[in-house]
Amino acid sequence: MAAIYFDFNEPVLTNTVFHTIDSNFLEVSWVSNDFENVRLELAPNPFTTGFNLILKGYPAGKPLTFTLFDAMGRRVDERRFISPRLDFVSKGLASGLYFFKIEDEKNLIASGTAVCQFR
Repeated sequence: MAAIYFDFNEPVLTNTVFHTIDSNFLEVSWVSNDFENVRLELAPNPFTTGFNLILKGYPAGKPLTFTLFDAMGRRVDERRFISPRLDFVSKGLASGLYFFKIEDEKNLIASGTAVCQFR
């Protein structure tokens, strides 16, 4: 329930809502069609201390850049890795929603969301 105030009038009370979030509500979206058999796995998501990112079917040995943004669009972390795996440890991240992108030297390969839970 919330109280909404307009000027100096009495508050308007909203309805009470109960909403349960499923454990599989976050999706990762692909933006590159260059590799049809490539699949991105990010687990656990939501995470507390870090996650593992695996690009299954992506050519091994290719350098990639992982960039993490906060909900305001500010870059909070950037890491270079050699595909197909990145073990991400979240040092000093606040709880909340984060967005990421994975790029090679020329293209955006994938993007998605990750949630850092309260510690």
